[in-house]
Amino acid sequence: MTNEDAEPPRLVRPYVAGPAPDPLESAGPVVGAHRPPPQPSGPRRRTGAQSGPVDRPGADERPRAGPGRRRAVVIALTAAVTVIAALLAVAVLTGRDRTDRTGAAPSALPAPQNTGDRPGATPEPSTPGPSSAAATPSAIRTPARTGTAKRSASTAGTPDAAANPGGTDLALGRPATASSVEGEAYAPRFAVDGDPGTRWSSAFSDPQWISVDLGRLWLVTRVVLRWEAAYGVEHDLAVSADGTTWRRVWRTGEGAGGVQDVRIAATPARFVRMTGTRRVGQYGYSLFAFEVR
Repeated sequence: MTNEDAEPPRLVRPYVAGPAPDPLESAGPVVGAHRPPPQPSGPRRRTGAQSGPVDRPGADERPRAGPGRRRAVVIALTAAVTVIAALLAVAVLTGRDRTDRTGAAPSALPAPQNTGDRPGATPEPSTPGPSSAAATPSAIRTPARTGTAKRSASTAGTPDAAANPGGTDLALGRPATASSVEGEAYAPRFAVDGDPGTRWSSAFSDPQWISVDLGRLWLVTRVVLRWEAAYGVEHDLAVSADGTTWRRVWRTGEGAGGVQDVRIAATPARFVRMTGTRRVGQYGYSLFAFEVR
């Protein structure tokens, strides 16, 4: 007989085919036991050192910006543009102000001396040299011409008009011409011959004219037209100093024939012309006398 204790009897379990049942599951839930948190049912993401592709949500699962977020972005962009425009305006105004101050600043160069007003004066160059000598002739100013000098220059070489205080007929016996004649017996010279029985008569058409050369420049104040029965209803008077350039001094559209005494302001003239534009009847224009006083 030995002192060793006898081996306790072992619990023999019957052999059951398949995996051994979990004693915890068979025993049921234990009060107070820790349970792992529930796992999400969607796709899992791998982090850390886990290898393999990481699961990401599809395009339909990504968060989209709502109306409030878009409005905030627009407001921010508008504010930025406003600030930039204000800065540019300030910069432009500042540059313009500097330019104005610079342009208004008085010149540091001395004012040139006005030597052209003194006859015979010559400007003195500040620094002698070829350039100063070349600029000297152009710096001399020519005195301005007065109105009297201009008038005298325009009439230079032209004789003064003579006055006719006695009222003499200046056309008497002077050369006369006309646009046309009815015949040799009615030539223009018969209107200035001083004979009341002779006359000038034109062709039977409009317009027609007769002119007389006074021989020199006279101050004309009066023209007398002594009409025959064929007179002008519409006609005018013109004067000229050279027989080329004419200036009309009188006109009528209500001629009645007879003796027509026309008074005008004193006008320098060497040539005096009457032009008819509408006659009274079927005949031409006819004058017993064409007097200039």
